[in-house]
Amino acid sequence: MRFDIHLGRAKREKGLEEHVRTRLFHALGRFRSRLEEVLVRFDDLNGPRSGGSDQLCRIRVRVRGLHEFVVEDRAGDASSAVDLAAHRMRKVVARAVERINDRPARRLAS
Repeated sequence: MRFDIHLGRAKREKGLEEHVRTRLFHALGRFRSRLEEVLVRFDDLNGPRSGGSDQLCRIRVRVRGLHEFVVEDRAGDASSAVDLAAHRMRKVVARAVERINDRPARRLAS
């Protein structure tokens, strides 16, 4: 599985990369065998200006046998933004995997 983190113009926080890895491991760990790629991108929406929920976290996950899923969330700091986005991504991937597991097996015509 490929795992990349791009900080972009996000405010640098000490330990952010480790926090991202830990948070995503807890959110997506049970799907690890199905994951092909996880990309995390941060951006500072307000640039050097301050105020508001200006840290954006976008998580893109490619699941084997399924499509690519993208979620994004924003918060006042990058750690909070990744917490919110990872929680949402866990729900998205779980729902997609459940749908696949609930599909009846196709029968081949004889």
